[in-house]
Amino acid sequence: MEFKNSNNVQSLVFANESNLPIMSKKEIRKVALEHSGYSTPALNDQLYLHYKGYQKIDNLQEYINLKALWLDSNGLQKIENVNHLSSLRCLFLQRNLLSCIENVQGLTSLVQLDLSENKLICIANLDALPLLANLNISKNSLSNAESIDNLTGCKKLSSIDFSHNNLNGENVIVTLARVSSLLSINIIGNPIAGEVAHFRKRMIVAIKALRYLDRPVFDLERASAEAWNSGGRDAELKVKTDWQQKKKELELLSVHNFRDWQNEARNKAMSEIQKIKEHGITPDQLTREVTHTRARKVRQESATKEAEMEREIYRLLIPENSDKAPDNAAEPIAIEIEEDDEASIVSLTTTDSSVMSLSTTDSSVISDILDGIAIVKPLQSFLSDDNKRATFEEISVGHYTSSFARPTSFPCCDVEETRHEEAPGGAFQLA
Repeated sequence: MEFKNSNNVQSLVFANESNLPIMSKKEIRKVALEHSGYSTPALNDQLYLHYKGYQKIDNLQEYINLKALWLDSNGLQKIENVNHLSSLRCLFLQRNLLSCIENVQGLTSLVQLDLSENKLICIANLDALPLLANLNISKNSLSNAESIDNLTGCKKLSSIDFSHNNLNGENVIVTLARVSSLLSINIIGNPIAGEVAHFRKRMIVAIKALRYLDRPVFDLERASAEAWNSGGRDAELKVKTDWQQKKKELELLSVHNFRDWQNEARNKAMSEIQKIKEHGITPDQLTREVTHTRARKVRQESATKEAEMEREIYRLLIPENSDKAPDNAAEPIAIEIEEDDEASIVSLTTTDSSVMSLSTTDSSVISDILDGIAIVKPLQSFLSDDNKRATFEEISVGHYTSSFARPTSFPCCDVEETRHEEAPGGAFQLA
């Protein structure tokens, strides 16, 4: 029987004989797609089959690449049909009706297992999981050392939650001490914590690597517990007193080291100031000198960059096989700059209709052209061989138009300053 409402919510497939949901292939495939999975079973690495009401684990044979499987909050009474999932790393079976742990020997990659809120009375078969590191078995019915003895075979187990079981007896401490890799234990809500004398101290002493027992285990607590175990209450108090005294001494040493560093830095600064005064240089002058040095460095870098741009433009203007400009070089020249999204194109046109172009993405080149720097120098050397008069009639850049004239003779490497004057309509003139 299949039921589906008008809102396209999850369909429920019922077994005819029990009228309860079952894990059919169709149902699992639909659930996988609802959680951004795949219709091809082998492509899924996780399945969310929780809160469905299933009573039996079934039809997972094709899901061989699962890494995480959620089967919590169902009505499962037995762990079955998962032994082939050798790649599974996380298995969540909390809030079911499980009474024993079985059929898990094939889960050789399992790292995390949650069996909380079931009906377990003992732990079994977990020693067959070589990589198991995190186990939650809280809110079950574990009662004594025998019920947890199987954990001693879990060589990688580092964290376990026993909270709200019925564990009691000193042998529980002995058994847990045999789990050599344990770092964290939650055991709150068990009778053992209140009925076994000095339970916490004994657990800390027995499990050398333990760092968490319902709360963190700090170094002072471990040292005190070990002293108590070897010398009783007096030894414990002595360790605590010595620990506090050592802590104060370390704090004082840290303060003294800081003061020494301060004095050393202060004396060094005073010595440098004294040397400066002896040479007639004040700190303010030294600061200005450093500032000027940095400014000179910036100017040198800018000049170097400008020279490189000028040489490139000169190379474009003068053919490589010509030592100087031809005698009939045209005097008037027009410069046009076109801009698009990718680059700016500089075109130089003479009266004999020859055109030379330079494409650049460097906005500073265009700025230098507008200022009459980067383009004037090479043009001067280009036109000054016979001391001809060269007149640069027009520079047209976008909506800016400027004109200027040069003297009859141009020094090869000398550029006169240009003066900017406002022109009507947002334009400017170079005179």
